[in-house]
Amino acid sequence: MEALDLVEIDCMMKEMSKEPNTSCRPRGRPPGSKNKSKPPIIVTRDSPNALRAHVLEVSPGNDIVDNLAVYARRRGRGVCVLSGTGTVENVTQRQPAAAPGGSVVTLHGRFKILFLSGTVLPPPARRHVATLRKVRIQE
Repeated sequence: MEALDLVEIDCMMKEMSKEPNTSCRPRGRPPGSKNKSKPPIIVTRDSPNALRAHVLEVSPGNDIVDNLAVYARRRGRGVCVLSGTGTVENVTQRQPAAAPGGSVVTLHGRFKILFLSGTVLPPPARRHVATLRKVRIQE
């Protein structure tokens, strides 16, 4: 016999003898404590702060950053650019971290966007918070 069996037999003997002030602790989980399945969570309405995907097309001759800033301001939301494709002409890149005053590089010609990502914050953020990072272009 195992020790567990001896404990169970001892408890049964005490119950049968009905001695006062003697009780055995019940073993195992209490009734009704099993893991019950939970109902699925159903979203019945759209949150105004939910992340939404949009496709924006910038017309030829327009500034990409300015268009994104106008879009963010009109919507009152921040814009996170995950990717960008297409071609650009006469590119001006501002690199504020490159030098104390920042550096500006202007490239003339037609270029293909290889990779584009960044963030544009709406007001009341600072005016020049629109940043596009990791811009790679190919001639």
